[in-house]
This record gives sequence, structure tokens and C-alpha cells, in this order.
Amino acid sequence: AALLKLMREAGGDVIGVDWRVSLDEAWDVVGHDVALQGNLDPVVLFAPLFEELFFRGFLLSALEAVGAHQWVGAVISAALWSVLHLQYDLYGILSIFVGGLLLAAARFSTNSILPCFAMHSLTNLIAYVETAYRAGASA
Repeated sequence: AALLKLMREAGGDVIGVDWRVSLDEAWDVVGHDVALQGNLDPVVLFAPLFEELFFRGFLLSALEAVGAHQWVGAVISAALWSVLHLQYDLYGILSIFVGGLLLAAARFSTNSILPCFAMHSLTNLIAYVETAYRAGASA
């Protein structure tokens, strides 16, 4: 939080806040006349990392190991991944399901979860920026 004050004094109009500083604490330090872009790391890096390790790494490999056809595994993995996102409406859940199938296709075509992680992180970054933009536009 000590750097926030320095960034504010340096004239920052938009100040980035990482996951270690709560947004409430950041507002207290910098004031409400600047924009905060906060808590981006978990959304863009950590969630995709752990979700891809589990759903496209472990789960798809485990299903293939027990003899499931890769696309059966992809449907199961995408369905379970969608259940993890029940906070969204039906359109959002279906979009996540289709995204899960696309991520499985990337995993199958490259035999790696690294492209899946990159695609998932980029998707979350776009959603994060869109949400921040809409929140700023409505304020």
C-alpha cells in the first residue's frame, strides 16, 4: 500500500492494485478521484492456471487413461467446468461449456495445456477489461 501513495503523488489517473491489497484499502490511500484497476492477478493468472491444470491436464488425461474417447472426455470436462461457473446466467454457462470444448481441442491438437492456459488467461483478461470499462462508464 505504500507504493499506492507514491503512484498517486506521481500523478497517476489509473492505478493498478494487485491481489495483496484490498480495493477498500486502496481507495482509502489514493482517494476516489482516480480509477483503480484491481485484483487482476488471480482472475487472469491463478484461476486459469489451476483450472487448466485440473480440467485440461489431469481430468482429460485421467479419462483418456481409463479408455474414454477424447471427445467424450472433452464433453465431461467442459460440463464439469461449466458447473464451476454457475454464478452466470444460462448464456454464460453455455458459453463456458463451448469454451471448454475449444480448450480441449487446443489441448488435443498440441498435447499441451500451455495454449489452454494462454487462451483462458486472455479470455479472462478481456472479460476483466470489459467489466472495468462498463463499471467506469456507468459511474
